[in-house]
Amino acid sequence: MDDTTTSPPRLTKQVRVYLAAPTARHRAQHEFSCAFYAELGFRGFDVVTPAGTLGWSSKSTDEMLAALDKDLNALANCDCLVVMPGGERLAEVTLARSLGIPVFTAEELVSTLPD
Repeated sequence: MDDTTTSPPRLTKQVRVYLAAPTARHRAQHEFSCAFYAELGFRGFDVVTPAGTLGWSSKSTDEMLAALDKDLNALANCDCLVVMPGGERLAEVTLARSLGIPVFTAEELVSTLPD
């Protein structure tokens, strides 16, 4: 996913990961993203995701913009971004690359984790 030669991070310290996933349109997609989030946390990653702060239908425009600002600031403080299947065109991916934050697919990150 990343056009550089950077490898996914090894856990020599607590790695802060921004998990970017498309809006879940199907229950299975939502459950997969939640399970992956939990697995990363279990394996010692500090996982940041916008899913907890952006409830689009229940927020005013000002609340949505404030939540988006908070999430983009969180991204800027992460060690890498992990993009879930279907999220390759999310704005967070473009922003991460423009900030020099490595971007990996979920598959790329999982392939480096010990069993």
